[in-house]
Amino acid sequence: MTKTETTHETTKKPTKAGSSKNKKIIIGVIAGVVSVLLIGIVAIVVIVMSLVSKQDYRDAYDASNASFSKLNTSYNDLTLLSYFSSSTTATQIDNKVDSAQKSLVEYKDSTKEITDAKALRNADIKELYDEYKQKSDAYIGYTAEFIASASEALKAIAACEQIGSSSRVSNPDEFKVAIAPCETALAGVDTIADPNLKKAVEAYRKNVKDISAIVEKVRSVPATDYTQRLQLTRDIRTATTELNKAYGDARSSIQKQTRDLNPRESLTKLRTELRELATK
Repeated sequence: MTKTETTHETTKKPTKAGSSKNKKIIIGVIAGVVSVLLIGIVAIVVIVMSLVSKQDYRDAYDASNASFSKLNTSYNDLTLLSYFSSSTTATQIDNKVDSAQKSLVEYKDSTKEITDAKALRNADIKELYDEYKQKSDAYIGYTAEFIASASEALKAIAACEQIGSSSRVSNPDEFKVAIAPCETALAGVDTIADPNLKKAVEAYRKNVKDISAIVEKVRSVPATDYTQRLQLTRDIRTATTELNKAYGDARSSIQKQTRDLNPRESLTKLRTELRELATK
């Protein structure tokens, strides 16, 4: 009988180095899978977050409508504040200033709803909004500065408009008494941020100085010297004409600047696009 030799194969145990390598591979695979999952989750979240519903567009449109209404009120109050006649009183100026301040705050507050609107996730809407926001901020800054300047400046001008110098120029002493409130009011205007209002006040200061000098000449002109007195009257008219022109130019510049800074057009473009997307 042939003896069959049985060969026993010895099973090799993995070394420490091999075991560590395998673990690293497994961990790497798991980490890769987790990363892929996380990327997928983030991508889904981003997609979901970027979706804008019709209701989102409606909400943004409603918010832009509210801002549009508040902007119109603010702009109208600003226009009224920049205009007054010789009969405008200090109380009326205070009322106009209060109205302009209130309507500006209400407009500024109304813009916050558009800023928080989900519709801005739409890149096109965001671009229109950014254009509007830039113009709106410029308008708000200008209006706030103008209102702060207007209270002092317009009250000083109103005080000067109450004089009625033409009826007193023949009597220097009466004129001196009449002009005193105007001079005091103008002297009380220290700093005016708005350049156009500053020009208007400076025009009144020059006018007061010029007319005071002309009226003072009356003292040395005999009552019977009609030629010289007529010339002084003409000089006063010339000074008044120069004042009216200077103030008219300043007021025109104010009105032009307020028109140019009005963000109404850019807000209208934003509203129109939001309305179309909300009704598609």
